[in-house]
Amino acid sequence: MSRILGGGRTLIVVMDHGITMGPLSGIEDLGGAITSVCRGGADALMLSVGVIHNVSDSIPASTALIATVFEEADVLVASKMGAEAVKTTYFGRVPLPEEQLIRLRRVARESEETGMPYLIEVIPTDEEGNVIYDEDKVRQAARIGAEVGGDLVKVPYTGDQSFFRTVVSSCPVPVVIMGGPKTNPERVLLNVVEGSIKAGGAGLAFGKNVWGYRDSELMTRALRGLLH
Repeated sequence: MSRILGGGRTLIVVMDHGITMGPLSGIEDLGGAITSVCRGGADALMLSVGVIHNVSDSIPASTALIATVFEEADVLVASKMGAEAVKTTYFGRVPLPEEQLIRLRRVARESEETGMPYLIEVIPTDEEGNVIYDEDKVRQAARIGAEVGGDLVKVPYTGDQSFFRTVVSSCPVPVVIMGGPKTNPERVLLNVVEGSIKAGGAGLAFGKNVWGYRDSELMTRALRGLLH
């Protein structure tokens, strides 16, 4: 956790989109994209457990590795590949259905046994799959992630500094924000990050809002400047 949350904040660059979306623009050359954001000062990379061995040579020793997993059996695999943490994703109804709580708790239990920090992404959505930014739903999502066993939780930013402060204050583990669709202009994105950390947030886990820009190294440096 100290490698991921140096100084209490973290800049995680999410690069696991390929498992559901294929080679998106910006991460077609995954090794090159990794090199760029690492030069910019990313604290950690989030990669699908299946590709870690293919790109490990591109990851400097100073950058932590978070492996995206789906079930408890993946946790040991991630550990053997050198990951320092694991992460699962849930998009859907909040509170969570019982079967999802059971799935996440199984991963949490295996993470505890393996000694791996566990990042839980809990994103509330409506029936059409649209992300919900409502303060109460996001507060629920963050707390549920912690109660299930997350050492770190990832949720949407509520869009208001005072609202997000209540999300952070009611969650006993560090909270990072998701990036979502690419944001333009860049200053809007930077204002979101600034608001979240002033509210007590622990940082960010962004994908398209880092490698989706023409100069991902420069964007990483800008975000790092705000966080650290």
